[in-house]
Amino acid sequence: MLTKPQPRSLLHTRDVSFQGNAREDGLWDIEGHLRDFKTNPFQTTAKIWEPGEAFHDMWVRVTLNQVYYANHGGGHGWSTSC
Repeated sequence: MLTKPQPRSLLHTRDVSFQGNAREDGLWDIEGHLRDFKTNPFQTTAKIWEPGEAFHDMWVRVTLNQVYYANHGGGHGWSTSC
């Protein structure tokens, strides 16, 4: 457990989650999702990002067999240069 922090303001949130799924064919899919959010508007070369709007939103899936060999993998995401 962390100690009580000093007064502060939230600037950035990175939300990362992983899920493991057993497939009907005996393989396993591990899926990950990463999203980044800011609490204030900010501008990149592409656009102005509003608070709470995910400026990184990426997915990955890895399929494993019984000896943890990665049979398949894939990803999808969108990100900007900051």
